[in-house]
This record gives sequence, C-alpha cells and structure tokens, in this order.
Amino acid sequence: MEQNKKIQKRLTLMVVGNYIRLAIIIIPIILGLIYLPALIEPYMEEFQQLLDASGTFSGEPGGFTQLLDAAGGQDIQQILERLGQ
Repeated sequence: MEQNKKIQKRLTLMVVGNYIRLAIIIIPIILGLIYLPALIEPYMEEFQQLLDASGTFSGEPGGFTQLLDAAGGQDIQQILERLGQ
C-alpha cells in the first residue's frame, strides 16, 4: 500500500513536470508570434527598400544591373577573387 502511494506520487510529479516542459516550449513560441512581427517590421521596411532598389520586386527591368554598374568593375572583381579563395 505504501509503495503504491510512492508510485502514485512519482507519477503525479512526472505529469506535472511534463506540463511544465510543455509550457517552457509553447509559451516562448506564442510570445514570439505575438511580439516578433512588431519588432521585425522596421527592418522589413529597410529590406523591402533594398529589394525595390534592386528591381527584383519593383518591376523595373535592369534595376539590379544598375546597382552592379554603380559598384564598378574593380569592386566586383575583388569580390569574385575573394569568393574564389
């Protein structure tokens, strides 16, 4: 009888521990879904401006080519050499 009480107590603690573990995993995910969009929004606007400048989403043909031309041939060559290393 006493052994059954000990087993029951351990099982209860295991169940409570599992709920705590689940909460430790689920609560940050829920908080991230709620608060993260508001924190990321200013950066997404800057990223969108970069995409618009490249012409990939703005519909301007050759927008990305204009960026490459502005960078200059020497800069591009140096980047390609570093990538080759």
